[in-house]
Amino acid sequence: MKSKPIKQGDHMGKFPILTSSNDGNSAALKDILQLYVEEGQVIADVTYGKGVFWKDIDVDLYNFAASDIQTGVDFKK
Repeated sequence: MKSKPIKQGDHMGKFPILTSSNDGNSAALKDILQLYVEEGQVIADVTYGKGVFWKDIDVDLYNFAASDIQTGVDFKK
């Protein structure tokens, strides 16, 4: 079951909030963003790697910064 796009705070009483899924990490991240992050907000993923979590997400909707150890960002520091 695919979730419908909703605006933050506009879901109360209108759509069920799914608390489990077996669609995979990318689908789960997409649902999380729909619930908690508004378009245009800043997202920094310092563990981006090959971007597999983001494959189903239009990152152009956000102020998105991808980095990882290969780009010189060491998450441990």
